[in-house]
Amino acid sequence: LEKDRSRRYETANGLARDIERHLNNEPIVARPPSNLYRLERLVRRNKLAFASASAIAVALVLGLALSIWGLGKAERQRRRAEVNEKKAQAEAAKSRQVAQFLKDMLNGVSPSVALGRDTTLLQEILDKTAQRVGQDLNQQPDVGADLRSTIGEVYYALAEYAKAEAMHREAVGARRKLFGNDNLDLAQSLDDLGVALQKQWKAEDAIRVHREALAIRRKLLGNEHPDVAKSISHLGEALNTDGKFKEAERTLREAVTMQRKLFGDENLDLAVTLIIFANSLRWNDKMSESETVARKALAISRKLLGNEHPEVALSLQVLANTLRLEGKSSEAEDLYRESLALRIKMLGNEHPLVGKALGNLVSLLREEGKLAEVASVCRKLADQGNAEAQVRLGWMYANGTGVAKDPVEAFNLCRKAAEHGDVSAQFNLGCMYERGEGIERDPAESAKWFAKAAEAKDPQVLNALAWSLATSRNAKMRDGPDADRKSTRLNSSH
Repeated sequence: LEKDRSRRYETANGLARDIERHLNNEPIVARPPSNLYRLERLVRRNKLAFASASAIAVALVLGLALSIWGLGKAERQRRRAEVNEKKAQAEAAKSRQVAQFLKDMLNGVSPSVALGRDTTLLQEILDKTAQRVGQDLNQQPDVGADLRSTIGEVYYALAEYAKAEAMHREAVGARRKLFGNDNLDLAQSLDDLGVALQKQWKAEDAIRVHREALAIRRKLLGNEHPDVAKSISHLGEALNTDGKFKEAERTLREAVTMQRKLFGDENLDLAVTLIIFANSLRWNDKMSESETVARKALAISRKLLGNEHPEVALSLQVLANTLRLEGKSSEAEDLYRESLALRIKMLGNEHPLVGKALGNLVSLLREEGKLAEVASVCRKLADQGNAEAQVRLGWMYANGTGVAKDPVEAFNLCRKAAEHGDVSAQFNLGCMYERGEGIERDPAESAKWFAKAAEAKDPQVLNALAWSLATSRNAKMRDGPDADRKSTRLNSSH
């Protein structure tokens, strides 16, 4: 009998009818317990076990649901991260494109590209770009360093050596922070910085920087490589500037030997090193070898660059300097004139390198006693705004050399050059105001122009300024409470 009374036949008659249904192939009432019924009974007999199992099942279902939700959230975060990364990459690529555009544009400021055209507007753009680099490229320091390097190169081409130094120093700092102390990009920035320092007569700093660049390049590139040779060449030039002529000659011979081995006898890097080497030989009184080397440098430059290029003009200057000391004045004068004409054509009248070429020609003409010709050459360039010509012509008017003495004209020319930024003119103008030469004495104006001259920290000007303070007729400038501090500061800057 079924143990469950609710599932038994209530009467014998019920059993008889079910048998009759079976015989007639009809559905019967009596059936085996269903799975659901069995489960129900099992649950009732094992309530605690099923309660625990149910809790576990619920926990598993909830855990599964939470896992699915978590995976969905992680996927969404991953997708967002991918989107942000792509966006960052796009921004970085955009920054690099902008930087490359600026680099290409700024290269147009270079006098070797501009060929004498007015670069004033482009210089203003360059100044503004230099200011914005630090503000706009903080998130891409490698791009910022690259652009600073380019800006520094263009400043250098414009003879803005102090600005070039500032840009290259920033590039060195950024690349050192990004890449550490052993990196070729860092070596390039150090090399560029050293060249800018050397042009400002900061020879000791230039030597230190070039030695570091050379050490990095030798470590990473080996002892014979074009960049290693270039570093040796630049180090030799800095040693020359520092007056270490014997060491400079040995260093430059090493660079020349390496470049000839790497490139042969016709290469621009070799030509540049030969120019520096010729200078070194001249300082060591090896005039015949200096002339030979200078002529070789000029021949290479003409062949590879043509007759109108800044490197050709420089080669002409170096060769003329040697010929002048050898007593070959006529040929030296011709070369000076050719170099000056080239620089005026390529760089414009106001470029400092034009002033240097003029200075060499004027010095030779003075040695030959051609003072009227000196005045004529200087007047032409002075009227066109060349500061060097204004300073030299002003000196002639101040002393009555080659022209009638005229202190007022001397003052006016000196003032123009000083306002143009010529440091020696700023110092001379301070002296004129202090002594009342060509202008009424004005101690305040004198102090102002002396201060402007001191800002450049030119060693020769600083020495002259210190002497002027010490011998001034103005008691306040000579013996005032801050006079000693000024002299000390000036001498310590030397």
